[in-house]
Amino acid sequence: VFGVPFSALPAAAVLMPLGMVYAACTGVLIDLFFPKLYWDNAAKAVKQNMNVLIHMALAAATAAGVFWLVKRSSVGPETAFLGLTAAFLAVDAALIRFLWTRGAAVFSRLEA
Repeated sequence: VFGVPFSALPAAAVLMPLGMVYAACTGVLIDLFFPKLYWDNAAKAVKQNMNVLIHMALAAATAAGVFWLVKRSSVGPETAFLGLTAAFLAVDAALIRFLWTRGAAVFSRLEA
């Protein structure tokens, strides 16, 4: 439909979940370090929360950076796939470890 070769679908099936874990972890980090715990009503909590905008900008910048890096590099698709898989696995593992250790400590200090 979009002109993507069929051979790219298995790579997308591997990289997309890794990217989603990255995005979820960064969203949790943003909410953890910039919590919005006080509001008058539910509408105000949603409308005045800029964490979502920050998270969307970070996710878009990461995606743009990955696309730019792959487009600019002169490596083949297999090498790009292996490099991106290794990079996202490492970053995801570091984020998850950070959330389990430091994130848990920060969360326990939050007071509503």
